[in-house]
Amino acid sequence: MLFRSRQAQTLVAIRQMLSGGPWVFYELPVMGEPIRLPHEFPLFDWLVIALARFGGGSPLVCARIISLIFWIGTIPVSVQILRIAGASRITRLVFLLLYLNCPLYQHWSHAAMGETMVLFFTLSLILCASISKERRSEEHTSELQSRGLISYA
Repeated sequence: MLFRSRQAQTLVAIRQMLSGGPWVFYELPVMGEPIRLPHEFPLFDWLVIALARFGGGSPLVCARIISLIFWIGTIPVSVQILRIAGASRITRLVFLLLYLNCPLYQHWSHAAMGETMVLFFTLSLILCASISKERRSEEHTSELQSRGLISYA
């Protein structure tokens, strides 16, 4: 499996948080001694911890479930973006079939990493911007800003 060390870093950070370690400046072994490093904003880690605590699963299984949920969540967002862009039903269906059958996306959809979450929030930001442009209003500005901040983190 690709990027095992990256997945291991995510799971190490989650285990440290579960055992009472820091929730933002957690220690990670980055090519040597563990250092306190805000590697990335730990929203994915926090979601995994919440599922592990309330669902009772292992951090690895919970991380894969969260990743899969976000992978599936990108489908309606992507289809909506395509609809706003003027893509035909056939084009949207072809996109859906390619997305669901792409080995690269299938691989990352169950990885213990937050990449599918980042993809979801980035596409959500694009969708909100498209809706705001389509309606030419400030109605979605706060939602656009919040999704933009999450995508940036």
